[in-house]
Amino acid sequence: MVETAKKAAGEQGSGGNDGGDLPITKSELKNEMMSMIQGLLEMNLIGPREVRELKLELIPNDVKLEGSRNYLSWSRRVQLILGGKGVENYLRKDCVEPANKLSPEWRVWHTTNSTIVA
Repeated sequence: MVETAKKAAGEQGSGGNDGGDLPITKSELKNEMMSMIQGLLEMNLIGPREVRELKLELIPNDVKLEGSRNYLSWSRRVQLILGGKGVENYLRKDCVEPANKLSPEWRVWHTTNSTIVA
């Protein structure tokens, strides 16, 4: 990566060089990297991660749970309802509450989880 930056700096240099590598200072490398990052930000290729608000409206489960008699059909219906909204992962044990309760991720998790539990 440093050699690439040196070559780029050499191409932008005075042009009167014999083809050898030009030394690049730490400051020049830093400025070049900052310029590249700024360009990527302007093209929206990198940047802050957006967490979209999830407007989740679940349809009622028309299969009422009656203990072990109909658990299988009830649970299949719950999986279909949640799967249709793309939130079936909330049924898995590895779906855990984000630790930072001030983060946007926690807010989305809490809202979605509360809607599913209700």
